[in-house]
Amino acid sequence: MRAFVIDDSKPVRSILAKMLQTMGFETTEAENGRQALEYLSGPTKPDVFVVNWNMPLLNGLQFIEAVKADQRYTDIPLLVVSGETKESTKAQAMSAGACGFLNKPVTLAKLRTTLVSFGVHPSLGDSTVQQPPLANAKRSTPSVSKRSRVLPTPASKNRTEADTNADVVHCELRNPANADIGAERAGKTRVLIVDDSVVVRGIVSKMLQQDGEIDVVNTAADGVIALAKLERIKVDVILLDIEMPRMNGLEVLKKLREMRNRTPVVMFSSLTQRGASATIEALMLGAKDYVMKPGGAFMTDANEGKKAIMEELIPKVKQAAAKTAVKSTGTNVPPTPLPTKTTKQFKKIEAVVIGVSTGGPQALAKLIPKLGSDFPVPVMIVQHMPATFTKHLSDRLTTDCGFSVTEATHGQKLEAGTFVVAPGGFHLGVKRFASKVMVALNDRPAVNACRPSADVLFESAAAAYSGNVLGVVLTGMGSDGTAGSKAIKQAGGHIVVQDEDSSVVWGMPGSVVREGVAEKIVAIDELASEILKRAWKYRNRNASLDSLNNSGATQ
Repeated sequence: MRAFVIDDSKPVRSILAKMLQTMGFETTEAENGRQALEYLSGPTKPDVFVVNWNMPLLNGLQFIEAVKADQRYTDIPLLVVSGETKESTKAQAMSAGACGFLNKPVTLAKLRTTLVSFGVHPSLGDSTVQQPPLANAKRSTPSVSKRSRVLPTPASKNRTEADTNADVVHCELRNPANADIGAERAGKTRVLIVDDSVVVRGIVSKMLQQDGEIDVVNTAADGVIALAKLERIKVDVILLDIEMPRMNGLEVLKKLREMRNRTPVVMFSSLTQRGASATIEALMLGAKDYVMKPGGAFMTDANEGKKAIMEELIPKVKQAAAKTAVKSTGTNVPPTPLPTKTTKQFKKIEAVVIGVSTGGPQALAKLIPKLGSDFPVPVMIVQHMPATFTKHLSDRLTTDCGFSVTEATHGQKLEAGTFVVAPGGFHLGVKRFASKVMVALNDRPAVNACRPSADVLFESAAAAYSGNVLGVVLTGMGSDGTAGSKAIKQAGGHIVVQDEDSSVVWGMPGSVVREGVAEKIVAIDELASEILKRAWKYRNRNASLDSLNNSGATQ
């Protein structure tokens, strides 16, 4: 059976898709109602719509009205999953044609029960397959939209309909001292919250606990207390503040590394210059991900604070607790034949473009320094991060590399040995002017819910360099970079991706592999060697940078 998930929040889409795939659904995703209607132009119909209420371009109400006005879709059940709690909103949705309305955060058991009540009965598949569900990728255009079938995880198979009531009634925070046994029995994600603010600990604990698949087993006011508690309790994820007395978050990460404690850590930090710098350092030290505190929203706007936690923090806590990926079967992947502009087996590489998200800072710190200051072509990087963060990332990479890695600037000339990072909040594109290729930044709408987007960079590079491009897709959630990888491949370029085992999340590279575009899957420690081999092919390694810069733009 097919489910169509429509939500403007990428983490929420990912979590909903994962739940549906766990139940045996094939899923398709869209980031707003307009994009969803474009996808529906194809011949295949979904068996159920799962749609958000508040979205840009075409909201939930407008989408419901549009599909219910089309005879092809009038009989397809439609479920609204939204943060809206007003009874008038629910009534409006039901009046427009929705079959049900669930408030975020929704639990797996509640979602299953609701869909069954619609008469939608997903198959749970073969319970002997030890393959975790894979968050399906939203496509940027209808022509590349695909659905992938995924079998349930062992954890999901152990859940029964008897768990439904426990999952739905979850608003009261239980005593952490008694939480261990219950959480372990229910197979929930066990979380330790470490923050020096008693207000933040209380609010975040309560909100996380409202998700039926998360159990806050304990809290700590600083790193010293946290480390002591970790000796007595078992947790799946640590939610860690940065600025705390006695022992701050960075010191905790260093201690965990010394102790060889591999518990995943999600940083919960402030969106400030100081907070951005510390968060980059935390990611370099091994934190799996980060979420920005909504600042004063906890105090002045409870709804905004709740929205930030529901749409960002909860999905990332769950993602950190368990990789959702399909195991790769080898290092070489026979690509699906795509039409190309040339029959040449290999083109001289004139640029390298890199797309990366969750787990990116650590991956880049392992990769970029090995490429060297004499790298023969420009390297352009899209890392999904806010504007405040990308400058600190480029500065940190410069320190690690010993050569300059900078934020890209509009109109900047791209030469051999140039390493640039897309500034947060802007798409990084490139344009050719005669023999020169220049940076072209823009602030157009997000693509794949991302700005910067790897697809934008990859597609523009494929055009500017006539396909003489090597695309590299590293660890990250979602599918950004898949459409761009196809564009590079169709132009005659090449694509390599990071392997699953060394990825924090095998979403972006996994999506490229499933589309048959990746030529090779490589561990992060071996990826620099692969890139160097391809970039220096047909070149004299002893040539000077000046001569390389003079010839780097020629085709």
